[in-house]
Amino acid sequence: MSAFVLCSILLLSLLSAGASGLTVSDSLELPSGENKLTSLALKETTLYAGLNTGPGIITRIDTKSMKSIGPSLRLAEGENAIYSLIVVGKHLYAGLYTGPGKIVKIDTDDFSKVETLTLRQGENWITSLAASGDFLYAGLRMFPGKIAKIDLETFKRTDLLELAPGENNIFSLAIKDRYLYANIAMRPGGVAKVSLDTFREVKSLRFKPEENYGYAILIHNNVLFASLYSKPGGVIKGDLTTF
Repeated sequence: MSAFVLCSILLLSLLSAGASGLTVSDSLELPSGENKLTSLALKETTLYAGLNTGPGIITRIDTKSMKSIGPSLRLAEGENAIYSLIVVGKHLYAGLYTGPGKIVKIDTDDFSKVETLTLRQGENWITSLAASGDFLYAGLRMFPGKIAKIDLETFKRTDLLELAPGENNIFSLAIKDRYLYANIAMRPGGVAKVSLDTFREVKSLRFKPEENYGYAILIHNNVLFASLYSKPGGVIKGDLTTF
């Protein structure tokens, strides 16, 4: 969306069983200057929206009334381009698409910034966040893709995993049964499987020829869905019990 066009979000909260399928029940247009909404996270009835602006902006929305809650939170200079949000406990974490990558920790009680973690030089472009137990994982859009591991208690980077050569451009992460899954946005696309216990890649799945640029991934029960960032787009369905 152009910076000259106001950013708007659509909350698809009303499902219809009829032929019309999904129905938009309400919408909210953000104020001027709050553009390029890239990421959403939910805590109870509060929706957090992250914006790809400089500096980054996070706004709060009441999902019942679809109204903005108080003023937005503007990050510090240099804390630009929010690409991912996740809520863990009482904190909201924002991943920044910067070089090096940054993660901003926000207290959801008073909606104030607590701390910013800057990754090491060469650990750039955070696109996705996932959490399990005491750790936060940040996916990096690099060649090959990288995943940073952060201790949530100390808010320090503890490790970095580099995927195999050719497994590039992480855009999304998902966790299931002590395994972390990361997309592979290459030709063909694929998914990398990482053990959370050893923090090592244990396997990767490459799609069929012409199934290119794996992008978003979603896990439901033992089924993994992966979108294709291609023309035309597509969706891959995989069985995790045989991955």
